[in-house]
Amino acid sequence: MVATALLTTGASLVTLSIVPYIKDIVRGKTKPRVISWAIWTLLLALTAVVSWQEGQMASVVLSAASSVACFIVVLLAIPHTTIELNRLERFTLIGALVGVGLWLMFDDPMLVLMTTITIDAIAYLPTFANGWNKPHHESLGMFVISAIGSGLVLIAAFLAHASSQGLVYPVYSVVFGSIMIGILLTRRPSVIRTCESID
Repeated sequence: MVATALLTTGASLVTLSIVPYIKDIVRGKTKPRVISWAIWTLLLALTAVVSWQEGQMASVVLSAASSVACFIVVLLAIPHTTIELNRLERFTLIGALVGVGLWLMFDDPMLVLMTTITIDAIAYLPTFANGWNKPHHESLGMFVISAIGSGLVLIAAFLAHASSQGLVYPVYSVVFGSIMIGILLTRRPSVIRTCESID
């Protein structure tokens, strides 16, 4: 019962986390890198399928909710940002396409999952770079809410005694979300000044 409640709450937070992101995109405050979000949409959908086949419901719910959220961001971001790819994004796209091809060749579910997460991590690079170079172009609120939701899903997976396959994606989601939060907190002068004034 507790695990189910945590899973539902966590997945809901992950999905709803795009609300502040959507507001910032429409207002022109946030300019996400579309290539990252497009690749995440595809990979998370594939992760949900593999997790479903393996009966890992925590991973299914988290990856499916994340895929829907990413797809919405892609649709909304296209009119508000450039589609032109920089060198890092070209590398990311090539890596993702190669990885998807390898993904389709594997029969081992864990190997498939690890391949998907590796590609997913590659897709994070342009967003990390965007957060580092232009921290106000990314939504801190979105990443915080999403990381909390992913953390709840991870706890639910532990309580449900999920296998290693069921834990891999929630762990990855929490870790990389936390890294992005750290980048934005570090690079935003207003946040730094606030912390210094408290000290």
